[in-house]
Amino acid sequence: MKQSNFYILFFLMLYAEVFTSCLSNDDETQWSKFNGVYVTVSGDKLHGYELYTDFGAILVPTTESLNQMPWLKEVQRAIISFNLVEDSESITQLEAGKTYDIILNSTDGMNQQIPTFTVKIDTLSEEYQRNGQDSIALRNKKIHSIEKSPGTFYVKNGYMNIIPTFDYDPYRPVFFLLYYNGEKDVDIIDNELSLNLYFNNSIQSPSSSISSFMSLEMPMELYYKFQDKGLNDNDSIDVYLNTETVTGSEQIHSKMALKDFMIP
Repeated sequence: MKQSNFYILFFLMLYAEVFTSCLSNDDETQWSKFNGVYVTVSGDKLHGYELYTDFGAILVPTTESLNQMPWLKEVQRAIISFNLVEDSESITQLEAGKTYDIILNSTDGMNQQIPTFTVKIDTLSEEYQRNGQDSIALRNKKIHSIEKSPGTFYVKNGYMNIIPTFDYDPYRPVFFLLYYNGEKDVDIIDNELSLNLYFNNSIQSPSSSISSFMSLEMPMELYYKFQDKGLNDNDSIDVYLNTETVTGSEQIHSKMALKDFMIP
């Protein structure tokens, strides 16, 4: 599993722009057949790479086309554009659970890293109790808002996906992470999980604001707590995300499958 400290400096993106730019262009010939597909990247140079879409299909890029986008091998989450290989060109709709050989398009369409944050903290853990110095409570800042429209908050392939609006300075690092109390926030009786969003923009006063689609790695260790209770991979869990916004505390909700704690 690839780890990185990702700063939103050069990779900030507006969620709406991803689709507007693809759908508003009249010259369809310059676009790939499949554009703006959200994927989780899995694999390595030895065993090859697979791209797990957020709707359940698996994509296997040709070596030649992947070599045209070497950055894709180094990230956890991305948006890609592609065509199917020649013998599958007649397919117009990809299906969950199926695997497709694809040709990545590095020049036309939308190809971009998704801002991804991998830190998650159990505030009851020995490490945080010993070294955390209550840093979450002391340094957590308020975002402007969190997108609540259907389909914008979901968990898939080991990542929680959200669209917050927040202040930032393009020359200062931005930090997001998930934190939780390993006792009160994990309900293995009613199959519920409550997580909290930490945000720090490294600035003292408001600057520019932006809305950005981003991914946060789920605490995989919680998978085993629910599994030990007897849940199967396809059983559902109610997941809640608590955020502190400029207008007060807000909570959003989604259902996830137990297996979606796991990164492919």
